[in-house]
Amino acid sequence: MPFSSKASRLGSSPGGSSCPASAALAMDDRPGPVRDLIASLQARFGELIHGFAVTALARHELSPGEDPGRLAFELNGIMLATDTNFAEHDDPAVLELARQIVRQRLGVS
Repeated sequence: MPFSSKASRLGSSPGGSSCPASAALAMDDRPGPVRDLIASLQARFGELIHGFAVTALARHELSPGEDPGRLAFELNGIMLATDTNFAEHDDPAVLELARQIVRQRLGVS
């Protein structure tokens, strides 16, 4: 499966919300084991995106100069923004906008 297909589906649950992103936002100011677990899950999720980007580079699915760390950061940021906007407005159009932004960022039509 090409990287763009994976990236366009990362973090989406059937309702369109990214549970780790929501949990991270909700628990950010509450120290303890739950927050630590959520932070660990978020870190592993970022590593997963980074790994997909590294693989995509090796398969020549991304531009040769692409920085996997930066791309992972950008995609994670898009997902966090999407999650926040969807949670605040309950508007499915936000999900489509995010898909369009990811596709544009990856150069996929």
